[in-house]
Amino acid sequence: MKATLLALLALLLAGCASTPSPYQQRAIDLGNAVNRAQPFPESSFVESQGLQVHYRHWTPTDVPKGQILLMHGFGSSTFTFRFLVPALLEAGWEVAATDVPPFGFSDRDVDKLRQGVDRAKLPWAVADALGWNGQVVLLGHSMGGLYASLSAQAQPERVRALILMAGAVPTNGKPGGGAPFFAGLLVPFIDAQVRDWKAVKGLLEGFAVKGEVIPDEMVDGYTTAFQGPRPGDALVAWSSAPPAPALDLKKLTMPTLLLWGEKDQIVPLDTGKKLQARLPDSQLVVLPGLGHLFHELNSDVVNPVLLGFLSSLP
Repeated sequence: MKATLLALLALLLAGCASTPSPYQQRAIDLGNAVNRAQPFPESSFVESQGLQVHYRHWTPTDVPKGQILLMHGFGSSTFTFRFLVPALLEAGWEVAATDVPPFGFSDRDVDKLRQGVDRAKLPWAVADALGWNGQVVLLGHSMGGLYASLSAQAQPERVRALILMAGAVPTNGKPGGGAPFFAGLLVPFIDAQVRDWKAVKGLLEGFAVKGEVIPDEMVDGYTTAFQGPRPGDALVAWSSAPPAPALDLKKLTMPTLLLWGEKDQIVPLDTGKKLQARLPDSQLVVLPGLGHLFHELNSDVVNPVLLGFLSSLP
């Protein structure tokens, strides 16, 4: 126990050092190079439940085949869809991707996050801001799969189809748990980790499987989104909020694609199999040998599957 506390103290002191390490300086430089009020040319913000929600919007050159809204996983941002968006646009889809607060460039208001937000309302606020009045395809990766599922349950009449990529969706009918009571003590450690380029790379490597390589440009993108005010405080406040309501999976009757990496250790394939058994109109596609970050590390394999499913929709 004493050794563990000393190790934690050493990590905290390293993160609070007066002279930034080269990796910490790289993270600082990446953060300073982006305007958080307008991080991308296609960026916009919409208010939802008192929070400013960042989203990006792209339109194809011709009349769109439909609209699709993308939601990222834990610790990620709209950056995670950088390989999917061009393929969707080329296929004729109008696309939006949103940063779930407090991630990416969305609001980090600690007080509001601690009170909790209705996860099912956040995606629809983006769709409403874009004037998407017809049916929309909802796509979520990992934690984003839970947001997509909750949104589909709240307004099923607005959902054309559902795509869950390694969706972190409870299959036992119970809401997810919150942060432990001591989570606030971890804020300095969290801040130190996300403000260090090398630490972010280590976190990403923990999501990969043997043989997968995390490229530097991917670490840059994640590190940039992590910078800004109070990431640790905001993350702990968000995770301490009341849990999401339970899902009744049998009510999600829209066409659903379940896309899973065979070697996923973060949201195991068994979750996908259970979801397939509980979702009335679902199909499970397993990607041999791939892990949790398949849409970023193996987009050449993933995009044809996604586009094939979309082209099959009525």
